[in-house]
Amino acid sequence: MSDKEMTITVLMPAFNSARFLPAAISSVLEQTYGDFEFIVVDDGSTDQTPLILRSYANQDSRIKIITHPNMGMGRSLNDAMSQAKGNWIARIDADDVMMPQRLERQIIFLNENPHLAVASSLVYYINENGRTIGKYSSRFTSRAAVTEAHQKHEPIGFHHPAAIFRKDIIQSVGGYRPEFWPADDMDLWNRVADAGHEVLVQPELLTKYRIHSSSVTVGQFRTTEGKAHWVEACIKARHSNQPEPTWEGFQAQLHRQSWLQQFNAFRQDYGRALYKSAVCHFSHRRYERFLPRLMAAAALEPWYVLQRVLPQLRRS
Repeated sequence: MSDKEMTITVLMPAFNSARFLPAAISSVLEQTYGDFEFIVVDDGSTDQTPLILRSYANQDSRIKIITHPNMGMGRSLNDAMSQAKGNWIARIDADDVMMPQRLERQIIFLNENPHLAVASSLVYYINENGRTIGKYSSRFTSRAAVTEAHQKHEPIGFHHPAAIFRKDIIQSVGGYRPEFWPADDMDLWNRVADAGHEVLVQPELLTKYRIHSSSVTVGQFRTTEGKAHWVEACIKARHSNQPEPTWEGFQAQLHRQSWLQQFNAFRQDYGRALYKSAVCHFSHRRYERFLPRLMAAAALEPWYVLQRVLPQLRRS
């Protein structure tokens, strides 16, 4: 696969994203590889997002704006893909930042791995002010790890805004399924893998993933965990040649479990959500919120918390 055979569309959904949108757009326009179409979807924003988008579009002909009433991310991305000219879609969210060489390095990686349908990357975590607060590592930089997870019916997951993928393959498996949000990206990657296509994480830090106030709610984390469990149930059903459970059917199945099983599931999900919320508050130096959440997480999920805290203490 040569660069000439690749055409790139950068795809960014935006909903009330005015605060971080300029940094996100600038990071795309300043890529060392500049031959791309840049679609930004205004998903029914009510803040200054439309004005910011028009301002940038007037300055750079690569930008195409799609505006519609609020549809949610999955439907917005499916609609935008149908209008994209590129045969590869590079994703970025309106609060995240591309490293300057991201597209260039991803194209090189795809040329070196011509059978890939989806490639993501490692990411830096940044806070609201753009300060780096951590890094993300992934087991899925190895094909062996992807194969092992698939054989064990385990979900394959990585950062959505760092991904680049073949448009035709994503559309061939049905695109995003909005009912799985906020785990619809995980659902998508696993359906791609189940269809026999290769997915992999590039072992380079190519995107800055922003963690901000709307990221730290325990309710949001618990919603994500619940949908991720549904994704896993659907994976196991597909691998057993059984119909996928609906969300309502999956919920009903959980309610039929014993009270002890339900309690343990709640304990694990709530403990993990509290831990993730604690980490977010720590990164923003909100220590009065960090400590109570960390202690509660340790009480509910001690081994989960210990596995993550001990390596940090050793590095310190």
